[in-house]
Amino acid sequence: MWRAVFADISKEAIGLGFLALALFYYSQDGAGPSFSATGSPVSVAHADSMMRKRSVDNCLVAARGYEAAAIDLATDSARAAKLKVKAADALVCAMRVRGHGNILLLDSTLDTPSNKRFWGEHGTVALRLIREARAADHALARDAAAAVIEMDAFMYSSSSKGILRQAVTGAGNEYQRLANGIIARHPSFDSGVGHCYMGGFYAVAPWPLGDRKKAVAKMRAALALEKRSRRNNYYACVTLMQDGQAAAAVEHCEAALRARCLSVSEEDVCDFLTEQVRTVLTKARLAASKA
Repeated sequence: MWRAVFADISKEAIGLGFLALALFYYSQDGAGPSFSATGSPVSVAHADSMMRKRSVDNCLVAARGYEAAAIDLATDSARAAKLKVKAADALVCAMRVRGHGNILLLDSTLDTPSNKRFWGEHGTVALRLIREARAADHALARDAAAAVIEMDAFMYSSSSKGILRQAVTGAGNEYQRLANGIIARHPSFDSGVGHCYMGGFYAVAPWPLGDRKKAVAKMRAALALEKRSRRNNYYACVTLMQDGQAAAAVEHCEAALRARCLSVSEEDVCDFLTEQVRTVLTKARLAASKA
């Protein structure tokens, strides 16, 4: 989830395999009619159907449909705002599926050049849409799901730039502000995902911002809120391994295999997440046997 965000920091700061077809492409102003792969107009109902299938191309089609509908309803700010949320969420879906959610890995990354280009392109649009929506509708400004969509959109839009490389200009602070806002106002949403964002920050940020102990503490805070989450158990396992606690990591990776992908955001990456659980578990068992 975070590796692309913090790429290349050691060089400069303190311390698309999939190419969307032209009919899916977002221009700078995001204007223009929405079309499906067959060239037919995409209705909101069809966009909803595409979102239930949750592939990269289906989510991009849905995003175009929702945004076009929001443009058509520009005079009805409340309805337009809700459609912009759906459009932003659809783009987040495409970015998450395309790059396995940029989840935290033990000793490698998902920040390939093609992933970063894709996230940078669509994340910028998603961030604009969700922020326009939340500014236009006070209920959305307080909504947990909308807050997490904004967090994801910000993360992806910044992934090709490196948030911490821009820390002195406030981008790193903005990441923390959004994540801590979720923790403060929506602590249990998506199995404590706000803690996962901050845990990831501490896990991969360079000195002096990185802190392995804080990373473990944040992942355990998420786990305390929802022990049945495969993601939460996996993140506890990874951060414990990074902190040199192999035996404890084994316990949590084994628990992750017994747990489930509970939310849509977990389901989007569940197969890849499960592969990573097994990979880290093998390494944790070996490390624990040598301790």
